Amino acid sequence: MAMNHKGVSVKKMDENLIFRSSEFHHAYIKEYWYSLSHFLNHGFGFCLLKDGQIACECISIFPSSEFAEIDIVAQEPFRGMGLAQTSAQLFIDCCLEKNLTPTWDCDVNNLASIKLAEKLGFERPSIYSVFVKKQDIYEK
Repeated sequence: MAMNHKGVSVKKMDENLIFRSSEFHHAYIKEYWYSLSHFLNHGFGFCLLKDGQIACECISIFPSSEFAEIDIVAQEPFRGMGLAQTSAQLFIDCCLEKNLTPTWDCDVNNLASIKLAEKLGFERPSIYSVFVKKQDIYEK
């Protein structure tokens, strides 16, 4: 994918970028991937740097042999520049190279995320269920 963003470079997510990240930091990686090494061996993602500063990040959130769910964030000063779309397209391209189906979910009130997903060709499912375990039921 061609990059037309002045002063922006693309880097694959690595240990250094994870430790620099304010969103996809070590604790986040450990929560979803169990360990940094497991993510580095089985996950993937991209970081867009604007003049050396992290502007947008996009990573695979869950391990699967069939799917890769995107987690993406553009830092506030860099929103509206098209960086999220660029990083998401890189993610989608990587999924297709790995024979994975990219997936996207977001809150129904997150209109910016919904619009971006639609721009990238994602479609809204007719039925989608989320199950949440309430902690207070089991704490006595």
